[in-house]
This record gives sequence, structure tokens and C-alpha cells, in this order.
Amino acid sequence: MVGRRLSSAALALLASISAETASSASLGEEYGSREPRTCADTSAPASGAITADLAKTYFECQAEGQSGAELYLVEQVKVQVGGGVPYTPNLGSFSAIDVNVPLYPIRGSYLEYQCGSLLRGHTPGANCATCNQPKATGYCYKTTFADWNCYMADQSVTERNASGVTPPQ
Repeated sequence: MVGRRLSSAALALLASISAETASSASLGEEYGSREPRTCADTSAPASGAITADLAKTYFECQAEGQSGAELYLVEQVKVQVGGGVPYTPNLGSFSAIDVNVPLYPIRGSYLEYQCGSLLRGHTPGANCATCNQPKATGYCYKTTFADWNCYMADQSVTERNASGVTPPQ
């Protein structure tokens, strides 16, 4: 009898957790925006130089996502890829870098959105701030797991351009 009560209680608890999870908002719904981009696979190209199109795609999906209570999205991304350079420690710190594969310098521009959650009281349609990154630079590099990482930022930008902005849809 006691075993059945525990089992029934456990089932009721699991049902309530499942119902709560099913009704919880997606990131896009929580922030009143589109969903952040994701990359299912970042291993192409398996060898040789990365293309500007792939660098743009990898940058977008790696730059977007939730950090703390905020959602970061990027729009109007433009990327150029330079020639490969060998890794040297003076280039900076790279997570799990494969030092046997050249790094590819990238430059470009983008508009970054930093959005507050509607569930935390931010005003729908005015819950983001933007930061224009007109002279962004960075690198694409291959990791020891054979994945590409691409990042860039405009180091001269020190403040947001606008607040109370509608998030990208």
C-alpha cells in the first residue's frame, strides 16, 4: 500500500513537472524576439581555409544566446576572412585551439542586441539595447575537437547606441 502511494505521488509530481515544462516560454517568447541562431555542426571545412559565408554563420550562432538574465542577438553581420596565420601565444588565448591549423583573421561589422526578459518586467517591444560594431575584428580557428570557433568585436566601442529598442523578429 505504501509503495503504491509513493508511486502515485511520484507520478503526480512527474506529471506536474511535465505540464510546467511544456507551458514554459521559449527564449524567443521570453524576450519577445526571434529565437537565437544555433549551429548543429561547426566542423566544415574539414581542411583548408574557412569561407566568409561559414565564418558569418559560425559567428552568428556563437555570438547569440542567453547570458545571465539577458539574450544577445546579432543582425546585419558582414564578415571578411584574411589569409591564414600560424598560432603564436601573442595572438591571445583561444579555448582548445588546434595549434597545428592556421588561424584566420576576420573583420566586419554587426549590430548587437542585448535584451531583457519580459518575464522579469521589461516592457514588450522596448526591452533591448543595441550596440553598433562597425569595425569588428577577431579570428576563426579550429579546436582540438575539429570544430570552428569564430568571434569578433569592435574594441573601440564602449557604450550602447540605443535603449528601449524592439528586439529582432
